[in-house]
Amino acid sequence: MPRLDRIGYAEVAKDLRDHYTSSRSRDTEDAGWRLKHLDAFFEHYRVAAISPADITRYIAGRQSAEASNGSINREVAVLGRMLKLAYENGKLARLPLIRS
Repeated sequence: MPRLDRIGYAEVAKDLRDHYTSSRSRDTEDAGWRLKHLDAFFEHYRVAAISPADITRYIAGRQSAEASNGSINREVAVLGRMLKLAYENGKLARLPLIRS
């Protein structure tokens, strides 16, 4: 069993991409656009260390970059889905609170 405190963002982002591809539940190109911004911000995070404060910083950074609120909300929703999938796959012990 992997140590949950060592699982990186990149691993669970790959899991989400694989999930979208295998389930065909989402357009992978559309998801790729949303993940591009998340990847740039969270790429060096351990998934268990992502906190509500980190998500707030992400949102503030995207607002500074003049991203629309709709785009930010969809990106945060993808992050939430990614974290939920990590939790379901036993790669995250608890889900962080996400407020958008």
